[in-house]
Amino acid sequence: MALETQMSRYGAIAKSLPMGSGKVFFVLNASDAYAGDFQNEYPVDKDGVPRVYIGAANYADLAIQAALDACVANRNDYVFVMPSAATYTLNAALTMSKKNVHLIAPGGLGRANGSNNSTRVQAAAACNFVDISAASVEIAGFYIKNYTAIGAIGCAAGSTAVAPWIHHNTFFIATASGANLPIITGTALGDGGWFGVIEDNHFLTYGVAGGTMTGVILFAGAAGMMQVNRNHIGIATIVCATGISIAGNGSEVCDNYIYEIGVGAGSTAGTLTIGIQLSGASVAINNRIGMATTDIIAGNGNYFAIGNVGGLAGTTAWIQ
Repeated sequence: MALETQMSRYGAIAKSLPMGSGKVFFVLNASDAYAGDFQNEYPVDKDGVPRVYIGAANYADLAIQAALDACVANRNDYVFVMPSAATYTLNAALTMSKKNVHLIAPGGLGRANGSNNSTRVQAAAACNFVDISAASVEIAGFYIKNYTAIGAIGCAAGSTAVAPWIHHNTFFIATASGANLPIITGTALGDGGWFGVIEDNHFLTYGVAGGTMTGVILFAGAAGMMQVNRNHIGIATIVCATGISIAGNGSEVCDNYIYEIGVGAGSTAGTLTIGIQLSGASVAINNRIGMATTDIIAGNGNYFAIGNVGGLAGTTAWIQ
């Protein structure tokens, strides 16, 4: 019997996977008409593990988590959450506890920044979208709506949650009057997030007036050697202390767009206190920050800020 290959197992989809990929698992919404046909096309593998997981839209966490649990650590496995006419609703946070596993919404990829809404994920309980406790995981291509005032992706403390790659997601951030948690964060006193790459995501806060947030992307612990690049962060309705806050040494924050929306009177007015907050020996290069005040970069430690500009509200003047 010929040796099974990625091409024989998955056909054309294997062409989009990098060399050395492990097994591929698929998640679909039961409400989509094509779900059953898809399951017939990708039957149970010879090892007896299902490759397709079909779940009810309002309990999507069960199907997605089952696919993540079927992955094997360090095999470079992929979980593809397929596009759907319905929203994938989560009643519990997904957990990524196996190293080198990829959670991908392939229909949402292809844009320079953020994703489309082909794979919409919404928390229906007070939980994150994903809790990361393993190294070298990837999350990409999702349109994410958090539970009001709760974050979306968290990295656990400790060396196991290093090197996450979070990219090309759109976060439509529900906020409440009062305190709101950061959207992507590391445990405050831990080093989860070391060597992490957070890039090409699109964030927008919305909700009722009177909300506060310490930071949209916030790694206030010891996480270093991070790359936080080319993200777009729009602040509406709330007062956000920092758009991006990174505390670890050796990190770079480059080419991000951070801006207030509805500056001045109006229900959508947002306030950004500091654009980027740095601690330690890090750099902020070529960021563009639109805010009513001039405190675009702040921090402590031996950091460098090079080529960053900020636009004052209602003017065409720029400050260096």
